[in-house]
Amino acid sequence: MNIQKQFYFIIIVCAGLAFLLAAVFGAIRPVSLYAQPSTASSTTPQVGSDPCEIPVPPIETPMGKLPGVDELLVRKEMPDVLTMDDGTKVTTLEQWKKRREEIKRILEYYATGQIPPAPGNVKGVEVLSETLAQGEIKYRLVHLTFGPEEKLSLNIVIFTPSEGGPFPAIILQGGTPPGAVPLPRLPQGGNTNTADDPVEGPLGYPSARNLSFSNVRLHDASEIVRAVKVAPEKPVQGLSLTNLTGTAAKGMNLCHIRDLVLKDINVTGFSGPLLTTEDVTGTGLD
Repeated sequence: MNIQKQFYFIIIVCAGLAFLLAAVFGAIRPVSLYAQPSTASSTTPQVGSDPCEIPVPPIETPMGKLPGVDELLVRKEMPDVLTMDDGTKVTTLEQWKKRREEIKRILEYYATGQIPPAPGNVKGVEVLSETLAQGEIKYRLVHLTFGPEEKLSLNIVIFTPSEGGPFPAIILQGGTPPGAVPLPRLPQGGNTNTADDPVEGPLGYPSARNLSFSNVRLHDASEIVRAVKVAPEKPVQGLSLTNLTGTAAKGMNLCHIRDLVLKDINVTGFSGPLLTTEDVTGTGLD
């Protein structure tokens, strides 16, 4: 992807960030971010807190307390940025300065957390500069150094109109900027292999749990289900396959699964056995 395409991609992401800010200000009713196990027969909405949620004790901060998720107002319209928290309309510069601090506090409280103090020794060196969009946009890649003995660094990209200024700024956190050298990163995976846990992933947890698939119609699939790349040390804990219909060339091949539920498997057209298992327990296996 060239720099110009990445520029347009960043513009799209900025639009998504604006949507997020609207949610922070209460334009959208907040929803739970905790995954919940699903079942084919469950239709009753959950009442109360998620039983899988890990409670977090209150943390005292200098920011005080704002309404919790269950206390936020439901807004059907986009919030008015020029309306104070107490409902007063912003009509003067002094009111705007106060409203600006309210917005900053909302963002810090719900989204970003408090910003640490500036390191005080930030230096920037322009690494790359070019124009985009037929010369209308100027792109600059800047390498920042800061911290003790300037050992910390960060690459940033600045997009501005080619002429004029000053300009308002939208700050967006992303991955490696176009044209920059990727920063070192930790290896993928939950943990390194150990003698007591030879499979990568969180210690003491299965590779997956509480998976549910129902009312699925296959159309000339190569196999109904194939789940064989499961480490025996970390079996899947809970898998439900119900009401599968359609056509497939082969049946189901399952390995290392606990609490499997098979029900109403009505797939046709396959050759060989419907079900092949290894180290699988559950119901509907016969």
